[in-house]
Amino acid sequence: MFNFKLNPIACPSTHPYAFQSGRSCCGSERSGAECRASSFALLLSSSCCENNDQVPCPGGKDNCRSANRHLCYLAGELVSGHEFSSLLLLLLMLLLLLLLLILIILVVVLLFSSLTLI
Repeated sequence: MFNFKLNPIACPSTHPYAFQSGRSCCGSERSGAECRASSFALLLSSSCCENNDQVPCPGGKDNCRSANRHLCYLAGELVSGHEFSSLLLLLLMLLLLLLLLILIILVVVLLFSSLTLI
């Protein structure tokens, strides 16, 4: 089921990135290395913030959103604009890899067809 929150509160400009399902705001777009082996893009579902540079959602609410970011739904989860941009970049990279694979297959087919003509 969708986790829909009415009237989300924007994170403060000093910590503009929402995480922990909107309970906290982070000063960085990256999750902390203490969560993973290396830092990755901060997601709304991330559990920690780079260098612990975080503040609670203003007003004690748990429905913060990233400041100055558009919100959208993806697979039932509310994600902010910087997360969506990261996902689009990943999809673009996968598409380029697929096109490269198709190009390699075409070159191999053309090479074999030209060898059979000799």
